[in-house]
Amino acid sequence: MYAQSQYLRKRNDPYKWMFGLGWNVVDDNGLAFSKLLDYQNSWNYLYYPTTLSIDKYLKKGWSFDGAFSYNRYSTSKLINDSTGVKGVFAAVDASFKYSFLPRMAYYAQWLDLYFAFGAGMTYRQTMSASLTPMVSISLGANLWFSKSWGVRLQTA
Repeated sequence: MYAQSQYLRKRNDPYKWMFGLGWNVVDDNGLAFSKLLDYQNSWNYLYYPTTLSIDKYLKKGWSFDGAFSYNRYSTSKLINDSTGVKGVFAAVDASFKYSFLPRMAYYAQWLDLYFAFGAGMTYRQTMSASLTPMVSISLGANLWFSKSWGVRLQTA
């Protein structure tokens, strides 16, 4: 007699590797948590992809994620409470990610919610201490259009 169906006992990993190409937005206006959605004056972004990522699925919803991001500060945007600042932004991040997909697969296979925690290094050409280590917490979602293609939305 079995307590669980054969389907639930099979190894059913959602993926082995996930590769990503995307965009990032940098809000470095120096105003902490105010004017978060002021995209006209505070958001720095480029029109071509600026993030490369790789994700290795481990087991039971856990994966290891790495990313490299690049951006440029615009002189018309607010950087550390002043305008006219020009420079480069780059970041390297590594994190452990927990996906709720195995728990939610019965309800919505197109939606993969997750949280992640990790560490990284950020380079800001506009700062006096330009190389900064950081600890990050992220929330995000993968929206799957097919078994192989999707879109990731994430905030950290």
